[in-house]
Order: sequence, then structure tokens, then C-alpha cells
Amino acid sequence: MQRFYGSVLLIVMTPAVLLMNVYAWSGLQPFATDLTRVGGFPEEDFGWSGIEYKFAEPPVPYIKGEGVYEAYTDIVVFGDSFSQRKDSSWISHFVNATGLSAQVMHYDQGGIERVVDTDLYRTRPPRVVIFEILERMLLKTFRKEPVECRLSDPGVLLPADFEPLEIPLVEYLRDTNRRYGDYKLAAKIIRNRLLLLAGQEEKIKPRIAKLTADTLFSHRKSGKLLYFKGDLEKREWPENLSSKIRCGLERIRQQTEANSYTAFAVMLVPDKLSIYSPWLVDSSKANLTLLDDRILTTIPHSLDIRTMAAREVEHGFVDFYLPGDTHWSSKGDRQVAQWMVELFRANSELNQQGSGE
Repeated sequence: MQRFYGSVLLIVMTPAVLLMNVYAWSGLQPFATDLTRVGGFPEEDFGWSGIEYKFAEPPVPYIKGEGVYEAYTDIVVFGDSFSQRKDSSWISHFVNATGLSAQVMHYDQGGIERVVDTDLYRTRPPRVVIFEILERMLLKTFRKEPVECRLSDPGVLLPADFEPLEIPLVEYLRDTNRRYGDYKLAAKIIRNRLLLLAGQEEKIKPRIAKLTADTLFSHRKSGKLLYFKGDLEKREWPENLSSKIRCGLERIRQQTEANSYTAFAVMLVPDKLSIYSPWLVDSSKANLTLLDDRILTTIPHSLDIRTMAAREVEHGFVDFYLPGDTHWSSKGDRQVAQWMVELFRANSELNQQGSGE
């Protein structure tokens, strides 16, 4: 009997072992982006091509986790991974374009009190606090806020007295050198393909959506969009969430600007699915964003990234978001930084016009 079961096990295991060895030794490109790595999608299919840019040494000091405001910088960013990537984030490009110093804290590791309740904030506050948050995190962050609140005009204007640092960028290419004998890499890709073949897409966090155009990205399967399944959760969001977000941001702004010196700016980062909605074949996945709600588009000192990024993509911007990632490309980061610079300058010009009148 033991010999029989041993034979059955050998028969079952042999194809699996052979398949693993075939994949592992066929030569696979290493994962370079978060969606391919998490979902086991091959970089050969979804890896970006062309040139990206980064700073050899980012011109930004970073504070992560549960840090507090204990070292002066002109800008304090309350943000997430869009702001905390050291090699090339929008804030790095913003600092390079303005010469303003900055630090980044994660909003999920403590409230704005980590800044406004410190001794340094009382004696030497930053000139601007920027709240940056990814769209799909809005419910988690603001669900407990009130629906109604008193809204007021911003009390502090954004500064525009800055000069660029002009630190050069370094070009780099994605590592496409093949890995041989990497069984961990092979196992992820095999699992992905087996689940897709079995029709069990729900067990994979990244998802694929078909596009009506193949000119939006630089990857090999450019007619397909790789996105995170959390982008779909907005279907179930409460209708009053926009009001809660507006009230939550108003509360933070009033705390920040209470000293009549520090300005408050907002950056609501659209989900990848939100930006590429106009090109989705499946319309049921399109236009789930709430960033177009009027109550959010009227937030003072807020950057309307969703509208501007969609327009750039429509006009031929390739890889605003990286094909295999939830984040912007370095070119997208640089564009967003430029929009923020323009927001600062426009606010200052309005102030000067008002003073002249």
C-alpha cells in the first residue's frame, strides 16, 4: 500500500517539479514594480520600457513612522508612499524646483497634532503643510468625520518666493537581465497563471482591465491595464463620504493655519483606475472616482490631479502611472511637482492682485 501511495505521489509531483524547473531556468526578468511583484505578473509582460529618472541623492530629508515636527523645514508633507519614495517622488522634484526644504511624515501614523502641538511649531513653524493621500484610502482616513461643518476661506496664502536648486537627474533603465534558477520568482508566476486559468482572479490582488487604446503605456501588453483591486471598493462607499472628507480636511486646515503663518495645501491622489477610466472597455469599472464631486473640487489650495493627469494622458503622456505599479512614473512625479509649483505661484499672484486693488 505504501508503495502504491508513493507511486501516486511521484506521478503527481513530477509534473509540478518539472514545471517549476522549466520556469525557473527559462530566465525570468526580476520584479521591478509593486503590482507585478504582489500579483506574480511577469515583468516581461507588464514592465515599463524606456527611460526613467531619479536623484542620485534625493534633496529631501525624510521623517517616517511616528516622528514629530522636531527639525525645521519650509514644507511638512503628511503623505503616503507617493511622497515617501526616496529615489524619485513628487516632493523631491518640488524641492528641486523651488529650493524649499521639506520633510515627510505618514498621515496614518498619527494626526496633525504631531506637528501643531510641538514646541518647534510654536516657535518656528513650517511655511506650508501639505496633506497628500491616495484616493482609495479616503474612506479609512475620514469615515469618522462629521458630515456637516463650518467651512471658511483659507487664512494663509502659499509662498512663491523660491529659487530652483537645479540638481541634475540621473537616467536609468529597468533591469531586464534574466534570473536563472530563481524558484521563488518562478513560483509566484506559476501561481498567478494557474489562478487565472482556473478563473480565480479574485484571489489575486492586482487585476487586469482591457483598454480601448494601446498607446497609454510602454509595456509589451499595452492594451491591458494592471491595477489594484482596492480601486473597485469605491462602488460600496457611502454617498456622504465626500462631505466627511471635506470636513476632515477643513479641521486639519484650521488647526494648521491657527498660527496665521502656516498655509495648508491638499493633494488628493487619484487611483490608477480613476485616471484611465476613459479608456476602459468595461464601463462598469469606469468613473468610480469621487474626486469629481464638487465639494472636493472647491477645497482651497487643492491640486486637481485627476483632471490634469487625464488630460495629459489624452494628449499622449505615456506611462503617467507605471504599467506594473500603483504609483506614478518618475515623469509623472515631475509633472505633478510642476503643477504644485504653478499652484503656489498662482496663489501668490492672486494675493498680489488683491493687494493692488
